[in-house]
Amino acid sequence: LDVSQSLEAGTIRLISTHGEESVSSTALLEASDDLEVFGRGVVTLTEANVGGDMTVAAGFGVRLHEGSVAVGGDAHLYGEDLSLLGTALVAGRDLVINASGGGESTASVLMYSDVRAGRDLVLATTASNVASYNAGSLYAERDVLGATRGIEVPQLAVQVYNFGAPTPGMQLINRGTISAGRNIDLFDNRNEGTIDAGQDLILRPGQFTPDGNS
Repeated sequence: LDVSQSLEAGTIRLISTHGEESVSSTALLEASDDLEVFGRGVVTLTEANVGGDMTVAAGFGVRLHEGSVAVGGDAHLYGEDLSLLGTALVAGRDLVINASGGGESTASVLMYSDVRAGRDLVLATTASNVASYNAGSLYAERDVLGATRGIEVPQLAVQVYNFGAPTPGMQLINRGTISAGRNIDLFDNRNEGTIDAGQDLILRPGQFTPDGNS
């Protein structure tokens, strides 16, 4: 499913459930309400303006490359491999990045982007082994959380893509900036960049070494 011309509607749903078909949008998606994109293969987005909530789920990977995605409400990304390269991703409320693995034991997250949440930024996973790397800027007005808080997985993602409930923690190598207006609570981290919390900073046991600023 390829979208090469801009779309504008109240709610936009791009759904592909056949085989391992991918969904690719290289055009602007303007949704005054919600945006939902589901693909069994890879989902690629470049530009989107969403007034309500955005849910993007892929059986293999989610690619947000060289564009701008602005969401007025909550934003949820689910995929075995998530790649945010040169994209400004902004959510007005909560932003959940879930390296779900699509039922597999391994997943990966690469972030070379400006990622901002108006409330909480949650890094979650359902995979047992996640390789995550941040060389961009992660910011939350409230909290940046590696722990999960009863995150609701979309029903279509559960039925079609075998995504389950996230487990706490995501291993993250930070060579960029992670900042929060309130608290930062992360698991199994190695910090080679900057971590700045307005209130409490919790770095749980794992691979964290105090090489950078915190």
